[in-house]
Amino acid sequence: MNKSMIMVAMAAVAMTSCSNNEFDGPEVPVEGDRMELKIGTGVDGMTTRSVITRTPISTNDNVTADFLCFMATQADGVINTDTLSTLYDKTTGTFTANATAQAVSLTKILYYPGDRNESTLRAYVAGVHPAGGTLNNQTVTFASTDGQQDVMFAKPVDFKTAEAAASANASLEFSHQTSQLYFMADTVAYNPTTGGAFAGPVTIKSIEVINAQVPKSMNVATGAITWTNKANLSVQNVSSEALTDELKSVCDPVMVAPSAEIRLNVVISVNGEDKTFPNVLIKKDATSNLVSVVGKKHKISLKFNAPAYADQSKIQLNVSASVIEWAEGDSGEAEL
Repeated sequence: MNKSMIMVAMAAVAMTSCSNNEFDGPEVPVEGDRMELKIGTGVDGMTTRSVITRTPISTNDNVTADFLCFMATQADGVINTDTLSTLYDKTTGTFTANATAQAVSLTKILYYPGDRNESTLRAYVAGVHPAGGTLNNQTVTFASTDGQQDVMFAKPVDFKTAEAAASANASLEFSHQTSQLYFMADTVAYNPTTGGAFAGPVTIKSIEVINAQVPKSMNVATGAITWTNKANLSVQNVSSEALTDELKSVCDPVMVAPSAEIRLNVVISVNGEDKTFPNVLIKKDATSNLVSVVGKKHKISLKFNAPAYADQSKIQLNVSASVIEWAEGDSGEAEL
C-alpha cells in the first residue's frame, strides 16, 4: 500500500451564522480541556465499494462549511480572526491508501473549537493530496506540475462539535481528480506481407502527450481545479530496454486533465537511428477516439510493425488503449 501525504484544512462553523464577529472575544480554554479531532481517510476507486455512506458537509440546520469564513484553533487554544488568510487551521498528514477508512497521522494535532463542552461550533475538515503546496485563503497551489502528481480531493466533512465528537464517526474520502495515462509497447519484428524485419534493436526514445494540462491549483472548499495552459508533456523514466513481441510498460504514467482527444509525439530508435512519429491520434476502436475520463486509468498500447526490407524508414505503429483501476475505463491504441 502506498503512503500518501495530504494537506488538511479545518473550518469551524456556527450553526446560526458565520461572521467574524461570531468568534470575537471567546473565553480561551486551557490546552488540557481541548478535544482532539481524530481523522480517518479512504481513497475512492481502490475497490468497487464506497467508503463513506453518510451525507457530508451540511449540519442539521443546513449550514455549510465556508472556507472563507472559519477560524483557526491552535493547540494552545488561541483563536485567530485577524484576516481571511488566517481564518483556517491547516496541517499535513499521512495515511495508507485504501478503500476502507484509515487513521491519519497528522504533523500537527487539530482541536475542536471551544472546550470539550462546546455544542454550537461545528468542525469541518477537507483534504487535498498531495501535500507540499501552499494554501492561501481557499486555494492550494501545487508545488509541481510535471504530470506525476496524483491530485485527490476530500470534500469538507462535518465532524460535529466537541461535545458530540465521540459520535462523529466521520472520515475523509479522497477521489482522483485527474485522468491517468500509462503506456505499453511491443514490436512485430517480422512483416509477413513483405518478409521485412527491423534492421536492429528497437527502443523508445521519448513520448510526448500533445496539448496536455495538469492541475495548477485547487479550491479546498469545492475541489474546483485550475489547470495549466495546454502544452506538450514529456513522460518520465522511459525504458532503454529493447522492445520485444511481449507488451510491457515503457515509462511512468502521467496524470492529466480529461480530454476528448489524445495525441502523441513518439520517437523510437531502430539500430541506433531515430524514427519520429508525430501527432499520433489514439483510437478507442476503428470508429472512435479514446476519451480520457476523470478517475480512470487508460492503458495506451503502442505496437511497432516491422518495415519491408526495401525501406527501413516505413515502420508502422499500431496503438490500442484500455482502462484499468483506479476505475475501469476505455483503452486506446496506435499502430506505427
